[in-house]
Amino acid sequence: MISSADIQNSYNAMYKQLRKYIWDFSVVAALADLEIAVYKKFQNMNDIKARFYRLRSQIVDVLSTDEDLKGALDAFEDVLKDDNIYVKINKVEEVLQV
Repeated sequence: MISSADIQNSYNAMYKQLRKYIWDFSVVAALADLEIAVYKKFQNMNDIKARFYRLRSQIVDVLSTDEDLKGALDAFEDVLKDDNIYVKINKVEEVLQV
């Protein structure tokens, strides 16, 4: 099982590498779609994977020249291999004084 926070942390590491470039609009749109899917409270792994592979296919030319970017995308892909996600739900504890 993988935590939704783990997916988000891996996405953030990948994003740090992606922001080193100036991308065209279609890549930015694909990245935005992926970010929305990653940061939903209850994530859909199939949706995240589809959006990730769409983004990856659009930047494949850059991956052949940038090992750091390729490593970050590979690390994110490794995180996505586990289909079981759990989300830590915050529990509010109120103290009532009578």
